[in-house]
Amino acid sequence: MQTRRFVDCENHNSTSLLLIINALGRIVNRPYPYLIKQARIATSRLRDVVRTNQYNWFLSTYTAYKLWTLGDGLLPLQLSLTDNIMRRLYKRLLGFVLLVSALSIWFIKMYARARLLVLVVSKSSSGVKYLYDKYTCELQHKQWVLSHRVAEHICAICPDWGEVSFDAIKTTQGCLDGLLSIAQSVSTLQKKLKHLAHHHPVNHVSLVHQPITTWSSHDWDLILTELEKLAREGLDIFNVSQFVLPNVTLEEDSVKQLAGFINNTVIKTLDLNRLAIGDDNFDLLFWSFLKTNVSVLNLAYNELSTASYAKLANNTLGQGYVKWLSLAGNIADGSGLSFIATSLFNTSLEYIDISNTTVAYSHHVDHQIL
Repeated sequence: MQTRRFVDCENHNSTSLLLIINALGRIVNRPYPYLIKQARIATSRLRDVVRTNQYNWFLSTYTAYKLWTLGDGLLPLQLSLTDNIMRRLYKRLLGFVLLVSALSIWFIKMYARARLLVLVVSKSSSGVKYLYDKYTCELQHKQWVLSHRVAEHICAICPDWGEVSFDAIKTTQGCLDGLLSIAQSVSTLQKKLKHLAHHHPVNHVSLVHQPITTWSSHDWDLILTELEKLAREGLDIFNVSQFVLPNVTLEEDSVKQLAGFINNTVIKTLDLNRLAIGDDNFDLLFWSFLKTNVSVLNLAYNELSTASYAKLANNTLGQGYVKWLSLAGNIADGSGLSFIATSLFNTSLEYIDISNTTVAYSHHVDHQIL
C-alpha cells in the first residue's frame, strides 16, 4: 500500500510538472518539445550539482530538496551524502577530542610528576636541614625540641625550665635571669648553672631573690664556682644585695668565697646593698676592690663604721676607678665622713651618696668647687 501511494505521488508530481511546462510554453510561445528538452537539461544539471557536491553542502542539500518537490528522487541520495559528510565530521571531531584528551592526560601526568618531584626535593631539603640543625644544636650542648607554641622544632638552652619565659629560652642570659628570678635550692641552682656553663657567657648576675644569707660557705663555693664559668668574660653588673636587712650576717668563710669571686672577675657594677656587712667582713672584701675595675660600688645599708670609711678613702677611691659610690645608711660618724671628704681631692668620683648616716649628706661632686 505504501509503494502504491509513493507511485501515485510520483505520477501526480510528474503530471503537475508537465502541466506547468505546457503552460509556460504557451506563455513564451515555445513548442512543447523544446521546453521539455530545456527542463531535462536543467534537471540534469541540478542532479550533477547534487551528485558531485560541487558547491557547499547546504546548497547541494537545498537543490536536492527542490528537485524532490518536483518529483525527482535524489533527496535520499543527498541525505546519504550528507550522512557520509556528518560521519566524516564526527570522526574528525572524535579524533580531535581524543587528541585533546590524550594531551590533557599527558599534561596532567607531567604536572603531577613535576609536583611530586618538587615535593620530594622540598621534603629532602627539609630533612637535610632538620638533621643539620639538630646536629649543630646538639653540638652546642643545646636541646633540640618540638615547641607546640610555634609548631616547629627549636634549638633552646633551657626549654623545660618553668621559671623561664619562652622568649628567653634560647639565650644563656635569658635562662639565667629566669632561673634567678625566684628562690632556688642550692642543689637545683648548681645543677642548672652547670648546664648553662657550657654556653655563651653572661654579662650580669643578680642574686637578689636567692636566700644567700642562709647559704653555708660550701654552698657559696658551689654556686660561685659555676658563676665564675659563666662570667669568664667579665660582668657589667653583679648584684648580691637583698630587699630587706637580714637578721644574720654572712659567715666569714662565705665572705671569703665572695671576695675570691670578685677578685677573679672583671666587674663594672658591684651591688652589696643590705648584706649587714660589718668592719670585719669589709676587711675581707676590701682587697678584692683594689684588684677589680669597679666603676659603680653600692655599699648602702650595711654596718660600716669609721674604720671602713678610712680604708675606703685611703685606698679604693684613690685608685681612680670608682665613679659612683653609695654609703647611705651606714653607721660611720663625722670623722669617717671627713676621711671620705678629704679623699675627694684625689679621686675621679662623680657621685657619692652618704645619706642616712650619722651626718646625712648627698652630693654631686664638683671638683672645681672643691
